[in-house]
Amino acid sequence: MKISKSKKIATNPRFINHQRRAKSCGPTAIANVVKWLGYKTTHDKMMEFCAGIGAYFPDEGMWPSGIRLTLRELEIKVKVRRKPSLKDIDAALDAGCAVMTAYRTPSKTTHIVFVNKRTSSSYCVWNRNHETSPWYPKKFIIDALRRSLRHSGHCYTYFISPNQ
Repeated sequence: MKISKSKKIATNPRFINHQRRAKSCGPTAIANVVKWLGYKTTHDKMMEFCAGIGAYFPDEGMWPSGIRLTLRELEIKVKVRRKPSLKDIDAALDAGCAVMTAYRTPSKTTHIVFVNKRTSSSYCVWNRNHETSPWYPKKFIIDALRRSLRHSGHCYTYFISPNQ
């Protein structure tokens, strides 16, 4: 699946705010990146693509290497930081970029979300597995970074430029 530069869609895509299957947060976040870049995809198409290239395993989920493989196959350029700061994330969002981050949850699992904008006190975080507004307080991002860095020493974060 290559992103066809001729298949751009409207600039206001409908993002996925609720993954359809357990452990499919990686393909869901990548589908949101693809939609943010202005291309058509669905949750199921992205899961099928990721599984087909060996980047996603339905019983295990998606590792950082699978995320990098998928983004490379889709020809989406990203900058990866293992230990991002809130300042790094804010600067990227303020510059018009988007962020995909794999963080440690309070239930001690890893979850991957897509963040496409912020205000001074909140962030638009997609795929938090709720049928609610995607806006979350700044404390959510601070706690996710702190928990991840304390547990494993890293919080893989992918910075995506709209100029692809």
